[in-house]
This record gives sequence, structure tokens and C-alpha cells, in this order.
Amino acid sequence: MSNLPTMSELRQKIYGTTDRDEMANQALFNGFYAKDIYTKEKLSNLKIPYLRPGDLPAPIPPPQEMMKARHQPENNLSAFRGNFCFSQVFRINDVYAVKISTDGDILQHQGCDPWGMLDGLDPEYTNVEDLQEYYYLVMEYIPGENCLTEEYNKLSETARTNICRKLSEQLRLLRQVSPPHPTYYGRIDNQGIMPLHRLLGYAGRTYHGPYHSHDAFLEDLLRHGESETVWRYGDAFPDIFTPYEKMSLAYGRQFMIDAPGQEPKLTHVDLKFANIRVQPIPGSDDDYDVVIIDWADLCWLPSYIQAALTIMRSETFDQAHIMEWELSQAFDSFPYATALFLQAYWNKVGLYGKIV
Repeated sequence: MSNLPTMSELRQKIYGTTDRDEMANQALFNGFYAKDIYTKEKLSNLKIPYLRPGDLPAPIPPPQEMMKARHQPENNLSAFRGNFCFSQVFRINDVYAVKISTDGDILQHQGCDPWGMLDGLDPEYTNVEDLQEYYYLVMEYIPGENCLTEEYNKLSETARTNICRKLSEQLRLLRQVSPPHPTYYGRIDNQGIMPLHRLLGYAGRTYHGPYHSHDAFLEDLLRHGESETVWRYGDAFPDIFTPYEKMSLAYGRQFMIDAPGQEPKLTHVDLKFANIRVQPIPGSDDDYDVVIIDWADLCWLPSYIQAALTIMRSETFDQAHIMEWELSQAFDSFPYATALFLQAYWNKVGLYGKIV
């Protein structure tokens, strides 16, 4: 027998209230709309603005060049385009890829106007203090194309195997980077994991960790699942747990507390194919250069997290067994049972779609 908390008890534990309106306010204004989540002081220990040491392939483009790039659709590299997006990525002279954002989740630069907010203003207007602040991150441009699902599914079995094998090689190298200590879970420089994180980002929290034990990490991992189960949107959804939710609440901690794969490994949490650049190797029909991009969520996490994400993402592709098998070779010991349990757990508490 397992003692389950009531809906009210769980809401009180997570939100400090059982009132739906107050819970919604916390979710919006302590979470998604919190103004002080992404500040450069919290995001990085680097001195901002930061310029990597060594020679650059070309001068850093000024804001005027970035403004010009937004009028050139062929240079927009973003998967989702339009003014509604928080971030956009533009190619500059086939040398740089510049990510421009209204969020402070990238390095700050004041004065850029990527969405043309100045276009309709008088040319004499110089006071930009009241306009929205923009941030930009200048990165190396990686030639090739994003390996989107529909394109990947058109490739031969040999080509898919080669791409997945190269991904596996890169994951293996990544996982060899040791954490600061054997039970550390967090970002580099002893920093907490990003707010609104897909695995940990329940409402009302900002940075998660860093954690110095698996028990501490697991508590927040499960708490995120619990927070999802207490949401009920309108009268059509009664304030009772479904049988699926009861199974997860009752047995999640029981299984995970001693689950294999707890050792921290440097993890790319968003390893979807939209974040993989591929370019055909001249003279070969089935071989590609493969580069992983979008490292915003990079952190040390339990080994079972990359395993679970590998299984979940592979299900969206034809011949999923190729990806699942090849990427599992990046692990010294693939925690398959833990990955399958997490897949079922996230599905039962309603987080599956948000994580994948």
C-alpha cells in the first residue's frame, strides 16, 4: 500500500495555496513573466560583454548589419520565424550566426533593433531608453542544413546510421568531461540550471540547484511532475487524480531513488534534429559532416536523463531503432530500465510533449 497525498495537499506543498487563481498568478508572474529571471548577473560568471580569446575570422558585425539581415529571409536560420518569437538567428556573411533575443538568456548588447521598432520613428529620434532591450550572441556559422525530421526520414538507412554514429561519438566525448565533484548536478562554474527548464521548471521557481547530491536533484525532478498533476483546467477536469497519475505519484520516488544511471554526465538536453547541422561529404552519397548546435541547456545531469531523451526522441523518426542503438553506444552502461521508466512517468504526469 502507498499513501498518496490529496490534490489539496499537493497544491499546498508546491504553491502554498489551493486556490486556482493564485496558482495561475504564481505560474505566470513568478515563472514565465518574471522580469528578473534572465539577468546577466545570474546567467553567467563571465565578464559581460565577453569576447573569446584568440583571433576572429572576421570583425564582429555591428547592429546595422544585423538589422539588414532581418530583411533577408534567406539569412534567417530560425526554426520558428516571426515577431512572436523570443529569439531569432541570422546568418551574417557566411561567417557568423547571430542570435538576437528579447530574453537575457544570451549575452547582452544594447542598441540593436532586429524587429524594426525604429523604422516608423522620426530620423531625429535618438532616445532609445524606453524601447525594449535586446541581447545578441555572435557565434561561428556552421555550414549545412538543420537535419529536420522530414529530411532525415528521406535518407537511406546507411546515411541515417552514419549520422547517428557520429552523434554518438560526440556524445561520448561530451560525457567524458568530469563534473566538479562526483555528485554535482548543474551548469559550469557552479551555476544553477536554467529557469523554466523542461525537466525541472515548475512554476514559482527561478534557478534550480546546483545540486550536490542525487537525492536533491531527484526531489526537484519529481516535484516538477507533481506540479503538472495538480493543474486542472476548468470544471471539465475534476480535482481528483487519474489512475495514471496515481501510479506515478505512488511509485516514482520508490523506483528512482535507487535507479541505475545516477552518475552525473555532461548532457545536451535538447538534442533534437533541428539542433543538428549536417553537410554532405563531397564524393559520398551516404556520409555527412555532423555538428551539434544550441548548447543553452548544457549541464551535468544523471546519466539516465540523456538515455531517456534518446529513447523519446528516436520515436519521432522512421527506423527509430537505428538512432536508439547508435546513441546508446555513447554510454559505458546504458541505463535502459531507468530510461523506460522515466518515459512512462513523464507520459503519465502530462510532461511528455513538453520535454520532447
